[in-house]
Amino acid sequence: MLHTIREYGLEALASAGEMESTRCAHAHYYLRLSEDVELEIGGPEQAAWLERLEREHDNLRAGLQWSLEQAEDEEAGQHREIALRLAGTLHMFWWALGHWSEGRTFLERALAASEGVTPSVRAKALYTAANLAFVQSDYEQAETHSSESLALYRELED
Repeated sequence: MLHTIREYGLEALASAGEMESTRCAHAHYYLRLSEDVELEIGGPEQAAWLERLEREHDNLRAGLQWSLEQAEDEEAGQHREIALRLAGTLHMFWWALGHWSEGRTFLERALAASEGVTPSVRAKALYTAANLAFVQSDYEQAETHSSESLALYRELED
């Protein structure tokens, strides 16, 4: 039943010409949620926040997927930034719940399309990619991403 309702909703959005604006609003909502959760990770409610993200995992994937699809368009600078910001904020979620390969895949795709992105956003995404590579014993990739992240953070004097 839910699948049928979802399909109907998607068809209605498409026929009304509101699909892209809705998907953009969806991605922004989940970016804000992930940024809020990132501030809470490490606190006394960490388990509850990670559980919430796990419940929203399909929505997070949809937001990431849409922003990555849009980021591949050369004129979509803001979508590149959304993709990297969202992927960067999900570091502890991916790490703690073992979604390492999924996180790395999204990050590699987002980093490949990150031309013109704010250096601090790219540095954080590189740091996240380095940590996920490290936990999977891909030390060469971890070192490459760590070095680039460190160089960006030093340029930013952060």
